[in-house]
Amino acid sequence: MYYTKERVEITKRIEKGLTKLFIGMSVEVRNEAENHAKDIGSYTYESYTDNESGKRVVIGFAVPR
Repeated sequence: MYYTKERVEITKRIEKGLTKLFIGMSVEVRNEAENHAKDIGSYTYESYTDNESGKRVVIGFAVPR
């Protein structure tokens, strides 16, 4: 399951193709997400998931349509 910083679940939006998920925290991944957002006139935000111990951790970037 994927979440926003505000703990809003975005998993279904990703599955329906309404939000694109870029997994990774590297500069390259961030640039790829920002370029995609610019191309479609959107924005980026950090995406979170729960790790094996149940803590919420950043997994990458999401771009909504």
